[in-house]
Amino acid sequence: MSSSNRPISVLPTARQPELRAALERLRANARVTSIVIGVSDDACPAACAVQGTYAKAETPDIPLEACSRAGGCNCRYLPVLNDIFP
Repeated sequence: MSSSNRPISVLPTARQPELRAALERLRANARVTSIVIGVSDDACPAACAVQGTYAKAETPDIPLEACSRAGGCNCRYLPVLNDIFP
């Protein structure tokens, strides 16, 4: 269910370890069925291209190297849950 099959380059930033840890937690969570990459209203073209819903194993890493947004990449991971209540 990937938005794109091309590889995405990742920009090393202070947010990278935090985002990598978040992605790993979402992948390990059995209640998460897929992962959305969300972008802001002022997203750059690279973010708009990667925005979408992905299978957990196919979710690309963020932040994006090609980001041209003033202030840097602010893409985020959002879980799609199969069960909301315990």
